[in-house]
Amino acid sequence: MRTFDLAVIGGGVSATSVLQDLLPRLTRSARIAVIDRRGDFGGGVPYGSAARAGFLCNNPVHAQHDGSYAEWLDEHQERWLAPLAASGDPLLRRWYAHNAAALARHEYAELFLPRNVYGEFMREKMARLVAAAVEVIRGEVVDLAPGFTLKLADGELLSAHTVLLAPGGAPPICEAVDPSTLDPHQLADRSSIILLGSNATAMEMLWCIDGYAPHVREVTVISRSGRLPDAQRSGLPGVPPMQALDALHDSTAAALARAAEMDVTAALAAGYTSLDASAPLFASFTPRFDALS
Repeated sequence: MRTFDLAVIGGGVSATSVLQDLLPRLTRSARIAVIDRRGDFGGGVPYGSAARAGFLCNNPVHAQHDGSYAEWLDEHQERWLAPLAASGDPLLRRWYAHNAAALARHEYAELFLPRNVYGEFMREKMARLVAAAVEVIRGEVVDLAPGFTLKLADGELLSAHTVLLAPGGAPPICEAVDPSTLDPHQLADRSSIILLGSNATAMEMLWCIDGYAPHVREVTVISRSGRLPDAQRSGLPGVPPMQALDALHDSTAAALARAAEMDVTAALAAGYTSLDASAPLFASFTPRFDALS
């Protein structure tokens, strides 16, 4: 059985970003494995080869990554831009025509680039990490036992001192585990889990851990916001007002998004939860969104 100091389950953007920061802190002798069922190391599902060419990133370049992404875009522009310019995808043709002037000036900061471009950047980054110190394994982890022992779909067993779960989301089906069927030693030496981030994916993982992983002793969530998604209403009377949206006269998508963000921020600051704010937000936002060109 092959043994690793660190096993990373999932080979997408999350795994690549964590490894980039982690590798300089590890000793040269550390053995690291990255396991991905699709074998699309670096891009993952949303930015990988299977993503439709016309799908754009959710953030502009300046907010998406450190400065190395913009530098990479500039250095390799001909390589990533030529396929976009020649694409038959109607979304890409419209995107290219709209941004042609900025692309010609190499001004990327405010652009929402296609997802597969970012995926190519991350795949190159993963390739450099692999060349340095990482072994990649194409396979699916179907079981994870305390200790840790990882079982792959083909039956191979791996051993790891530390495991990083970076699958991009909870599994579609979790099989319930009856604690009475576990070895007493497993329950005595229960594991600890750390979740990085507190978005909806974290909530899915917490749900799976709570009901389906009795051998987990504790879970720590590390979050920049310091809070989990709202699971209940605040109990405050009335509903939060959507003042910025209701006063909006500018019929642009950017203005609409800014107004919605202002109203949600004000609602949370006043003690309302996102569940309180969702109904009035959609009531005010949706007709204005539908009226856009």
